[in-house]
Amino acid sequence: MNKLTEFQSQLEVLASSLGATLHLPDPKSGKFCMRLIRLPVDGPETIIDIKSVGHRYFVTTSRFIEPLRQSVKDLINGKISENFRIPMEISSSECSRNESLILECKNESIYDLRSSFSSIDDVDLFYFFFTDSFNCVTATTTHLHRQTDELWQRIINRSYGTELIPPRRFSRRLTSSFSA
Repeated sequence: MNKLTEFQSQLEVLASSLGATLHLPDPKSGKFCMRLIRLPVDGPETIIDIKSVGHRYFVTTSRFIEPLRQSVKDLINGKISENFRIPMEISSSECSRNESLILECKNESIYDLRSSFSSIDDVDLFYFFFTDSFNCVTATTTHLHRQTDELWQRIINRSYGTELIPPRRFSRRLTSSFSA
C-alpha cells in the first residue's frame, strides 16, 4: 500500500489548517459535510467545503494567493521558519441543493471512492473528505489526467463550477513574513 510522502502529508496538513474552518456535523444528525483540497503542481491551490445547515447548503472556497507548495518545500528544507504567512482569499455563499457536486456526494457510490496516489512529490494532489454524519469517506489521488476512476473525475470536474459560486473577494498581495 502506498504511503504519503512527508512532503505530501505536510502539504495537506498545512492546507487544511490555513483554509476555512471545517464544521463537522453532530454524529447521526443527518447533516452533510464535504471537503475537497486541490493542490496542483501548476495552477491555483484551492479548498472547497460544502456543509448543510437545516435544509440549506453553503459552499466555502479557500484560495491560496501564493503557491503553498513552494512554502512547504522551503519549510521542509529549513529555508523558512514555521511562522511564515500565506495570503488567502476565503469566500462563502449559500448554494442550491441541486448543485452538481452536492448531488454527486449524495450518491451512494461516493463511499466507493478509493485512494490511488504516487509517492512522487511533484504531482497534482487531491484530498477528499465527506460525511453524512452516519458514515464518512476519505481518499487521496494524484495524476488526475491518468486517473481511470470515473468518480474522481466527476468530483474534480464538478468542483470547478462549485468553487465559483461564492463571490470573489479582493485580496491584497501580502509579502510573506518570516520570523527566525
